[in-house]
Amino acid sequence: MNTKLVECIAQIILSLSEEERELLETKITAAAPSLKVPQSIQKDILDLENRLKTFEAQ
Repeated sequence: MNTKLVECIAQIILSLSEEERELLETKITAAAPSLKVPQSIQKDILDLENRLKTFEAQ
């Protein structure tokens, strides 16, 4: 696994606006519909991302 690449992608995703994230999710879902994440998990992911941003800002 290319850890450096994954870290860079994670930073890019965290820097996206909500609108950009929704577009990215739409594109990923269209490319691989079987990978759709349930709404409840999406909320958990968004909450975790927000908490991580807050932590990083401190």
